[in-house]
Amino acid sequence: MSLKEQCELVGVPRSSHYFRPESDPKAGDEMLMRAIDRVYMEEPTFGTRLMRDALCELGHQIGRGRVRHMMRGMGIEPIYPTPRLCGGAEGGLARYGIPEIFNTDHRGFRSATACGLRCAETSKSF
Repeated sequence: MSLKEQCELVGVPRSSHYFRPESDPKAGDEMLMRAIDRVYMEEPTFGTRLMRDALCELGHQIGRGRVRHMMRGMGIEPIYPTPRLCGGAEGGLARYGIPEIFNTDHRGFRSATACGLRCAETSKSF
């Protein structure tokens, strides 16, 4: 009896025969996720390369791509300093709770003074 006839006899679509449910994460993956979480808690600045190196030191054989996939799946991102510490609407020193005071000198140059520290002349005002 053909597969088509068998499925018709039972009353299920043929695609149900080929369906494979997603399996749960492998035991090895679960162990690696725990190891990644442990290393991340100790050193949250580690990206995928340093995380891979730390896992290899712990005895896990894993590649950087797999580490990246698992870190993304776990919602883990390394903590690192970001650029743009000056400028922008919410940027500059105001982001850190330090008020900025702009001064214009007699030549028309504008400079920022914050907490008594004078920043470099930034732009000429017209």
